[in-house]
Amino acid sequence: LIAILAVLALCLSVLPMAAFAADKTFYMAGTLAPDGWNPGSEANKMTLVNGLWTITNHVTAGNYEFKFTSGGWGQDEYPTQGNLAVSVESECDVTVTYDPANHKYTVTGDGIPGPAYYLAGSFNGWNPAGYKMTKSGTIWKYTISNLAAGSYAFKVTNGTWDEAYPGSDKAFDV
Repeated sequence: LIAILAVLALCLSVLPMAAFAADKTFYMAGTLAPDGWNPGSEANKMTLVNGLWTITNHVTAGNYEFKFTSGGWGQDEYPTQGNLAVSVESECDVTVTYDPANHKYTVTGDGIPGPAYYLAGSFNGWNPAGYKMTKSGTIWKYTISNLAAGSYAFKVTNGTWDEAYPGSDKAFDV
């Protein structure tokens, strides 16, 4: 009897997640959405592309809020409390993608500020936000002036140690 209950509990915990991702349509509602906060509006309906729900809207510069639903408030709403937010620096088309299986999303567009990367290493006391890098084309760089001769190690971070690349230190000599 205990084994049957354990199998039943396992099936009940697995089935809703699979059904959630496979047979629902998702919408984006909010100030970023084409039809505002209407959670089931046809204009706010997202399109399934390569396993991700996607929507594009043309917006002006400003701060926007949004969330995802499966057509109504309280229906697979993410986030369940509060809203997601994005700042747009200039008028552009903004594309939002959403994966309801893990709640990961991206917001892209020419007016969306890109990520910031920092150089941390033995030359700056391993400060993860010590030297902010600049992007030139596809290259991120930072120039260190007057670095004394010697061997140094470094990583690239997002300003914290939450994300650091590469996994092990890289070294260089001056």
